[in-house]
Amino acid sequence: MLKKIVLVGFSAFLSLACNTVPVIDGKMVVETDFKEVQPLRGTVCDLTIEGDPNHIYQVDSLLVVKDNNTDKSLFLYSEKDYKLVNNMFSRGRGPGEFILCWDLQCADSLVWLFDLQLGRISSYATADFIAAAHPAQLQTVTFDAMGVTLAQKMNDGKFVASSLREDELFTFYRADGGRDTLSTGKAPYPFRFQGIDDTSLKVKKRIFEYRLKYNGHNDQFVVCYCLNNLFEIYNSDGSLHKRIIAPYPYLVDTNHLSADKLGVPIAELIFTFKDCCLTDDRIFLLYNGSSPTGMIGAQSKIYVFDYEGNPIKYYLLDRYAYSFCIDKQDGVIYALSDENDQKQVVRYSML
Repeated sequence: MLKKIVLVGFSAFLSLACNTVPVIDGKMVVETDFKEVQPLRGTVCDLTIEGDPNHIYQVDSLLVVKDNNTDKSLFLYSEKDYKLVNNMFSRGRGPGEFILCWDLQCADSLVWLFDLQLGRISSYATADFIAAAHPAQLQTVTFDAMGVTLAQKMNDGKFVASSLREDELFTFYRADGGRDTLSTGKAPYPFRFQGIDDTSLKVKKRIFEYRLKYNGHNDQFVVCYCLNNLFEIYNSDGSLHKRIIAPYPYLVDTNHLSADKLGVPIAELIFTFKDCCLTDDRIFLLYNGSSPTGMIGAQSKIYVFDYEGNPIKYYLLDRYAYSFCIDKQDGVIYALSDENDQKQVVRYSML
């Protein structure tokens, strides 16, 4: 019966791929390829969440909840007792201010914060970030291209970032923010901007399409796609290391994101990999597999792969989650969830 289901799914994949997007070469994975399935029951953390948070991170012993709808962008909570430790970074264009704080990266005892609106990334000493009421900004780099929606600092001092050029997946920037025109990466299928000339609309479309995370331990970065069951592992020079089609073949034509609907989730689309966390030896991918209208009662999964693209195991969460972080030392997953319109941080033990 399982083989029949897989074959039917594969046939659907071929039909959909031929009709909408090119067939993509890559290693195909189904859920039965995972060595272990571990259902997890979460515990709601006793912390007060204000606003409408959209991402959660772990920095040292703190949980960092990001909210772009409040006066200050970041809420820092103690992982031990969930008490609010700090609320930092007012909105603005000056030093230590952010208009749209979009991503956080920990690298080499530094915390890097990326401002999507201003196209710049700033660094802070981790010790200062977690202890000071107003951490000192060490460095700020502004990228010389408009519309960068994702950026990660690399070991060699460069940055790898998204691109708004047609069919271009990522590009590299020098330490000073200048574009390295000799090194870019091409998308596995066309990212189409037909009929979209406005840069802000292109940015919204690109936000829907993929996530990018860098792992300094092995000097590789991972791209996971929000609207297709794909993720890719790239070497630091931009060469493709592995491409995985998982957990079953499902591809959509990104033209569904029409110019007049770019800022609104579309009911027909299936959100796949909503978030990604990297450890030294594992890739964790948050998989939803539901449309925006089907999230109520949905259960999220977190798929775990190694850096050769081999499926290791997956966790079945007891509720829908839209962002997560990993505390590898304590074996804990923290997830942002929305239960009855109530934003929650949920703790899952992987042990």
